[in-house]
Amino acid sequence: MSEPILESTRNNQTPPRSTLWVPLRPSRWLVLAHGAVLLTLSLLPLLALISSRPTAIHWFALMAFEGLLVAEYWRFHRARTSPSPEAVTCEEDGSWSLSWGSRSVTAEAVGEQVVLPWLQVLRLREVASARRHRLIVLPDCASRDDRRRLRLWMRLGRG
Repeated sequence: MSEPILESTRNNQTPPRSTLWVPLRPSRWLVLAHGAVLLTLSLLPLLALISSRPTAIHWFALMAFEGLLVAEYWRFHRARTSPSPEAVTCEEDGSWSLSWGSRSVTAEAVGEQVVLPWLQVLRLREVASARRHRLIVLPDCASRDDRRRLRLWMRLGRG
């Protein structure tokens, strides 16, 4: 027999909507792109300096710039080792939920969003603690259908 007709369900209520979560994985593309940019930024000034007649101030400026690049590398590495959300969902009322294993928090979208077929950037703020999260979803972070669902949620602003 087929599923019960909606009018014949108990108390004529609609069946509960199952929450669809979009599972997320850390992006290897983002790590490789970040490393390539830092490597390029560290080598090009050095090559330009070697091909000219550098003075002491040029070498000092180069070392200061290289120090900034090392600081950026450590900042990115530290942010990458912090736990990132394992799944995200959009509720019917427009609120978002982030999940870390068994822990789940409610969040709201803040700021602008980027919605492209190959990139989604979603900025969220937890309702309870006001902690901010930036989700960067590249093609290696989720399956094609999950990214399509996330783009739809982001464009409509609701589940």
